[in-house]
Amino acid sequence: MSATVTLEPNNDRLLVKPLSPEEERASGLVIPDMAQDKPDRGTVVAVGPGPEAQVFAVNDQVVYSRYGGIDIEVDGERMLVLRAEDVLATVRDAA
Repeated sequence: MSATVTLEPNNDRLLVKPLSPEEERASGLVIPDMAQDKPDRGTVVAVGPGPEAQVFAVNDQVVYSRYGGIDIEVDGERMLVLRAEDVLATVRDAA
């Protein structure tokens, strides 16, 4: 029996689930994980209590600095802990 882990980011930090890059290119060539660029877009899973983090909400889709954040694994899924300042933009649907 395994317990579900709940992470609450501290201060101006966000917990973000990166969007998976395409694993297969148009040519049909499969690129191994180690050779792929780190994703730079993801979905906010949790928001810290700091004032800078409060501009973000759970389920926001964000674009973040390519080399920002710390990779962690939560319940078998890859996540990133990012500083709010590493987030470059929030993706909004055009109305």
